[in-house]
Amino acid sequence: MEEGWKHYTDTAPIFEQGTNFTKVEFWLSAKEIQGGQTGGQTGGQTGGQTGGNIDVLTDRQREALTLIKAKRSIGRKELSAILNINESAVQKILNVLKSKGYIQRGGRATFGGYWEILKE
Repeated sequence: MEEGWKHYTDTAPIFEQGTNFTKVEFWLSAKEIQGGQTGGQTGGQTGGQTGGNIDVLTDRQREALTLIKAKRSIGRKELSAILNINESAVQKILNVLKSKGYIQRGGRATFGGYWEILKE
């Protein structure tokens, strides 16, 4: 092991022996230490829930829109149960559909509200 490390890094491991422990330190030479990671992520995520092409919907968003068209009074809880996802995920889908101009909420805010379909 010691010879392999020396061959690989041009440094020798440091062994320290105590009464109830053995410590080995493997140090890298300066050429291995300098530099580090270069590049990294560029660009980041595009599209996603709210970005990308305004007319492109995910399968889940289209599914939710179809359910809303079928029942204009449907709420988050019912959509959550039908789609088998959390209400918070449903809210994100609704936010995207609203921001892309597919739907808007009509009627009263608390009880008796409904979805208006703005585009198919």
